[in-house]
Amino acid sequence: MRTEDEVLERLAALHAKRLKERKEKFLCRCPRNCSFNRLLRVKGTGRVGFCHNPVLINKLKKPLFVCNEQETSEKCPFFDCKNTEESVEADFRKVIKSPSRCGDEYPKMAMLIWVIQKYEPPKRCSRFKRSVRNGWRAVWHFLLLRWW
Repeated sequence: MRTEDEVLERLAALHAKRLKERKEKFLCRCPRNCSFNRLLRVKGTGRVGFCHNPVLINKLKKPLFVCNEQETSEKCPFFDCKNTEESVEADFRKVIKSPSRCGDEYPKMAMLIWVIQKYEPPKRCSRFKRSVRNGWRAVWHFLLLRWW
């Protein structure tokens, strides 16, 4: 059986690792991170990224420029990352706070968070208040003919 400190230590290490991976993914020079890149559906379910930078389009004198490859975005002089470190961290915090998203994206972290959460059953007074409120709500809906 692990102690609470060991679980917290493992959670902190996993948190740091996942945050670092997320920053690497969303701050790298790739087409999905460029603020000028737009994904458009092409023939069925395929999606291709097109550059919408007006300077580049005027320079090339073409209406469309395909920017769908890693090499293209690495060489692009007009690359502008749409994410910042702060936005990536804020998004990561949102994912961690939402149990369903955290479970989908980071199942190990979700399990560790679940393990260290302390469950306290509701007290007798709060249960009584809730039952009285629900009873009055049922009577009120019955009187106003809202039961269906």
